[in-house]
Amino acid sequence: MMFAIVCAAALAGCGATPTPAATATPSPVPTNFLNGQATISRYMATIDPVVTKAEGCAMAQGADSQAKSGVVVLDYGEPYADGSDWGTSDFASGNPFVSTAQIATAVQGYLDGYAQCNLPATNALTLAVGTSNFGSHVVAAHARAWEAMVASLGAYVAGKTYPNETVVAADDMETGWAAPAATRAWLDAYVAASNTIPIYDYGDAGGCPASSFAPGGVCATTWTQADVAYVGGGAGPNVRALPEIYNTSGTTAKQWGWIGAGGFDGGHPISFAAVMTQVGSCGSGCSGLDNTPAAALSLLNAQLASRLETASQSVTLATDITNAN
Repeated sequence: MMFAIVCAAALAGCGATPTPAATATPSPVPTNFLNGQATISRYMATIDPVVTKAEGCAMAQGADSQAKSGVVVLDYGEPYADGSDWGTSDFASGNPFVSTAQIATAVQGYLDGYAQCNLPATNALTLAVGTSNFGSHVVAAHARAWEAMVASLGAYVAGKTYPNETVVAADDMETGWAAPAATRAWLDAYVAASNTIPIYDYGDAGGCPASSFAPGGVCATTWTQADVAYVGGGAGPNVRALPEIYNTSGTTAKQWGWIGAGGFDGGHPISFAAVMTQVGSCGSGCSGLDNTPAAALSLLNAQLASRLETASQSVTLATDITNAN
């Protein structure tokens, strides 16, 4: 799940506590792509709430030319377990295990920082706490633990009465990382635990056709277009797509455009929450996979507008992911 793996996935088409009572969590407040700015998402290499609090404050203040409103993904890496304790293997040196409790404390720091610096409180944050379908711990028990953590964070926001903050789950579901059956089972377990708290798929449609849709249309490895449509929205009413639109040629936008149209009649129609780019984490290493947020939005919206099934959708939010913590 290190950066080299992320770029490789992009080349294919582009990481026992009782569950609190789940409450309905709204979708992001629609806002424009503010002055051409995207939010900053992060591959997380820290669980220090002092650091995350500063990051949340920086977003609220628009530091580093980031949008003050929108969707932010904090990617804590691949699912992992330490005995009966669930969590992830994050992006710090050596990819150490971090528990869901440690992740929750770090996320609370981000929420605190945003609330304290969002003055007056006119902007809106949807904070997506992310994992992935990489590794051998992509199992239902992890999904349930992830939902419990996100639900607890929603309760934290409600208890603090922070205005305009929403916490959702997220999963970087890549066709090259796990079999579709395991990925679908993880997502099914999450939806079974909560079909009200949204979960965003910020993965790829790696290897999928860019010019047609068929349920059995072959993507990378054993994945089909129907599988990608399922994890991108078809699994439940709270599942959203936040696709990686990295490819400057428009291939990834075309892949997702066909997935969106083809998934319209299967299960739940795909709803696109935002697009993700990776300019902040690329440096000079992702030539051809370094769409700007504005370009990614333009490419995906052109595809959605070209098909009757998705013509009513217009994606206005973009986030760019970085390795910086």
